[in-house]
Amino acid sequence: MAGLRGYYSVIQYCPDASRGEVANVGVVLFCPDCGFLEAKVAEGNDRIARFFGRSSFDPDCVNDAKHAIITRLDVERDRFRTSEDLSQFAQTRANEIVLTLPRPMKVENPVVELEELYNELVGGRQIRTPRAHRNLGQQLRAIFERPAIRDKVLREEEVLIPITNTLLKVPYAFQNGTLNLVRPLTLTRSTVVEAHQLAVDGDLLRRHASKMAQPATLLIALAAPDTPERRSIRDTAEKLFHEYALNTYREEQIEKLEEYVEAVLY
Repeated sequence: MAGLRGYYSVIQYCPDASRGEVANVGVVLFCPDCGFLEAKVAEGNDRIARFFGRSSFDPDCVNDAKHAIITRLDVERDRFRTSEDLSQFAQTRANEIVLTLPRPMKVENPVVELEELYNELVGGRQIRTPRAHRNLGQQLRAIFERPAIRDKVLREEEVLIPITNTLLKVPYAFQNGTLNLVRPLTLTRSTVVEAHQLAVDGDLLRRHASKMAQPATLLIALAAPDTPERRSIRDTAEKLFHEYALNTYREEQIEKLEEYVEAVLY
């Protein structure tokens, strides 16, 4: 991922904006080219105490504010597409924990360089953005927005399903003689109905490939369950896809889809 565009913001404790005195408490690194957005925030408040004194702030309130930034970045990750999005986020901070406007940087390895930024600007123990909370859409975007392949990827592709003449729309597609249609599927109460429709669509695409101007195949990326109910939903959807011979990739094994994409497009 050499030469990625990166932007970083420093997370600061600023008790009085009019005085302009701050203490760095964390850092955010955003790389739109690969969908990387993570924050590291100091676990303790030693730096604030050194700057302003331990009696000058409420540690619980400061810690809550730091955690809130990590949570908001994680929850709203999908809406961050440009540096302006990060700027807008920084400008909405209204309490004592603020973000500087993003500064550009070249990034080779976002994970390593976030660590280096934190060590240089903050130091000490840290709270990290939880990787496990990234949703399926974010993981797919990280795969298909890589600089080496993003120009080879089709987005918001639509295909006419044979027989039914209905449109199937997918967020990503790529060519290897056949048009590979990547369709993520989240787990809700309506998932089984949606899975049944996708299974039929995928079967029709396969059966009528020779009659299509552009043969296509459907690849399903299936979200990970977080409750027993959703585990049951996913099991049923997987059985459907297996019955109709569709290629299915579980979220927790998404690297298998990534390996396939790399083999085709690199």
